[in-house]
Amino acid sequence: FRALTRELEEYAPKLARRPRIIAANKMDIAGAQANLEKLRRAQPEDEIFPISAVTGLGLDTLLHRLCELVETWPVQEPVNITRVIHQYREEEPFTI
Repeated sequence: FRALTRELEEYAPKLARRPRIIAANKMDIAGAQANLEKLRRAQPEDEIFPISAVTGLGLDTLLHRLCELVETWPVQEPVNITRVIHQYREEEPFTI
């Protein structure tokens, strides 16, 4: 997690400053609750959602929160994109 955060800060500082949501997966295995508490102490500024991809635990809550965040983002103007179109034509056979 820290390595990912450092890379974001180094290569995409604007992205690194955005609010983060952490999905703490594998909450269905032994010891998960203790690890979740450690993560919460280490990352108090982040929203942390305990989930289990296997059992589906917490997925609805996480998805609802993600939808709420997306709805609050400012609408960005479309970027002007130049399109290049290649037209391939079959060449006439070469004869000698």
